[in-house]
Amino acid sequence: MKWFRKHKETVLIIAIWLLVFASTPAYMYYVQYSLGEPFEWKALYTLWTFDAGFCLLFLVHHYLLIPHCVLRKRIKLYLLGLLVCLGIFVGGLLMMEHRHHREQERKEMARETRKNDDGERKERWKDIPLPPHIMARLTIAILMLGVDLGVVAWWSEQKMRQRLLLLEKQNLKQELEQLRYQINPHFLMNTLNNIHALVDINKERAQRAIVDLSGLMRHALYKSSTPIVPMKEETEFLQQYISLMRLRYSDKVDICCDLPRSLPPRAGIPPLLLVTFVENAFKHGVSYKQNSYVYIRLRYDEAEGKMRFQCINSRHPQQATAEKEAGGIGLTNVRKRLELICPHRHTLLIDSHNPESFCIDLTIQTTEI
Repeated sequence: MKWFRKHKETVLIIAIWLLVFASTPAYMYYVQYSLGEPFEWKALYTLWTFDAGFCLLFLVHHYLLIPHCVLRKRIKLYLLGLLVCLGIFVGGLLMMEHRHHREQERKEMARETRKNDDGERKERWKDIPLPPHIMARLTIAILMLGVDLGVVAWWSEQKMRQRLLLLEKQNLKQELEQLRYQINPHFLMNTLNNIHALVDINKERAQRAIVDLSGLMRHALYKSSTPIVPMKEETEFLQQYISLMRLRYSDKVDICCDLPRSLPPRAGIPPLLLVTFVENAFKHGVSYKQNSYVYIRLRYDEAEGKMRFQCINSRHPQQATAEKEAGGIGLTNVRKRLELICPHRHTLLIDSHNPESFCIDLTIQTTEI
């Protein structure tokens, strides 16, 4: 099976040409059987010679000219090689035609009678450089090579698209792996400092923060290794992240998180998808000098199996430059992930025209786990 996948193109070409060679005697047998004539093996040999010429021309074009000229963009060399091959092909046809005419003339000379109009017609054919049947075969050969070139070009384009798609998937997988193992050191350090400060002030809150941090790291390191995770676990991860962010910022930051309490356990979404939007909201929408806000809202339509996620954060003039320098790499990666994982099953709207707020609106069709 593995060998067939590797050589399926060659196997298909061999099968097609075997079918072409097999169809010739089948057609001859059908015609001669209908006319009540005996089967002519010599005529079959002649037709098989023509088929062999077409086959040889195709093989040279497919395995020599296309790989070494077309795919390497040596167009002039390809055209020169094509003209040489067609010239040799036509020369072979003329030689076979000449041999056939000599045999016919010997047969006709042995006959006692011959029609004058046939002789005149044969003389007229000799004045034509390429008889019509040879022109027909040349036309068929050119069409055959054109189809071969078109199929190879289409096949190469499909392979290139598959390679690019695979490369993008691998890159995004690597980025996801880096995201799993690369916990922001500033976030971790600030969270630990805040927990340390809470130990003497509010032990219960400090304990909850430790549990949240433990669950956050567990989900990022282990549970996100699969392409799809339960939406319930992803929202719990989001709640833990927001809970830890509340420890970091003062009351000047209005953090509103509206997440559903109950979600279907079998509804799944890509891992670490929503936290990217929330992380950008805190990174670019929070200022220590001015009042800021981060509003997060998630709704799930169980009838349609769709999740809608909204994240709105404040914007400040001094942070506009930082947003431009960041270049929206995180959001760009999210777009690529969504296009690769769930194409045509999501809608991502980003409203960045308002100078005072930045809005993310994502609707995605969930996957049943």
